[in-house]
Amino acid sequence: MPEIPSASITRNPSPYNALSSAALLKSPTRKPEEPVYYTYTAVGHAVPRTSQAQFNAARKIPLGRASKGDLVFFQDQEKLSHVGIYLGGGLFVHAPSSGSTVSVASLDTPYYQRHLIAVGRLLPN
Repeated sequence: MPEIPSASITRNPSPYNALSSAALLKSPTRKPEEPVYYTYTAVGHAVPRTSQAQFNAARKIPLGRASKGDLVFFQDQEKLSHVGIYLGGGLFVHAPSSGSTVSVASLDTPYYQRHLIAVGRLLPN
């Protein structure tokens, strides 16, 4: 499993830097959107609680312009099913399913390539 770079541990209050929290990476979540909510609120940013509300609030950007801390959204069949936080280099952190441990995955994985529907930014540039 890919590791979150140690360079992410800084005093800069960005969602990406909050990902260095051992509690985030080791704790199970009840819902797949909770890592986003936890990470953003841990560094003082108010964000919507549900993945659909996060999708609606995010300014959509091309994947090629994604920065560390942006959100990646996935759709399974007919509805938004998943959200993760982009780490750079094609990697993102997410809770794969309700009750599972937060982990790092690659956007190059065929499943995520098929289901990626948007990249979004909640924070100003």
